[in-house]
Amino acid sequence: MTNNTNITKEMKRHMGVLTEHFNEKVDLIAEQHGSIMENIHDIKATLDDHTTILDDHTTQFEIIKNDLEVIKSELRQKVDYKDFEVLEKRVLRLEAKIK
Repeated sequence: MTNNTNITKEMKRHMGVLTEHFNEKVDLIAEQHGSIMENIHDIKATLDDHTTILDDHTTQFEIIKNDLEVIKSELRQKVDYKDFEVLEKRVLRLEAKIK
């Protein structure tokens, strides 16, 4: 019987060591999981900030694009500077003849 008791005590001690080792590994995994989740949270916050900035830039580009379209249409309606000079000279000559 003492041999069985010694074996049982040795098994309990061995199982205790295995349980302790297992619990340490589980604690390590839990700690790493917490760190990983914190990093994911930080990355998500940065991504949200960048998304907001990109949305703002997209809005600004749309405004600039619309403004350029207005400017292009107005430029088509205006007289070229050289044409204006020629017209101005003609008007001056006509006014000089009328006087």
